[in-house]
Amino acid sequence: HALSLFAIELSKERAVADAERRMQGDFFEALVAGSLSDHDASRGLARSGLTMDGKIFVMSLEGSKTDELAWAAEDYFSRLGGGFLISPNGETVNVLVAADEELEPKTISADLGSRVDTPVRAGCSSQVPVGEIARGLREARYALQVCRLEQWDAAGFGDLGTYRLLLSMADP
Repeated sequence: HALSLFAIELSKERAVADAERRMQGDFFEALVAGSLSDHDASRGLARSGLTMDGKIFVMSLEGSKTDELAWAAEDYFSRLGGGFLISPNGETVNVLVAADEELEPKTISADLGSRVDTPVRAGCSSQVPVGEIARGLREARYALQVCRLEQWDAAGFGDLGTYRLLLSMADP
């Protein structure tokens, strides 16, 4: 009976966590679209340990086990101690991370890959103000695209070299 109760409690906690992650995803999408008032954006960011006047990195993570990758990313970034927001989006997991320190996409990719037992690709934006999340997401997605093309495990937008020049000429 104790095992059954434990399983029920565990599944209840997982359902609550899944609902919270969906709400975070909706909030993330609203931030990117710019459809939130400053007050609502500030309140939502504060729940994630972020501020409107801070700087962030946006990461796009890709692996074959997206659900497990989202869980692993949440655990990884919670251990770093800074603010973050996780948003699973189809086959990728997007992450907003407070820019307290420089991020090492290769280290993050390798650590998350070992946690989910599958290769993980990571694209990271340059450091951007919170008000420019859409630009940061674009940069992270570009970095992830170049990683796919070049068969890299991870790259930051600043590491893209010639690709960065070509991408900056494209109309968003």
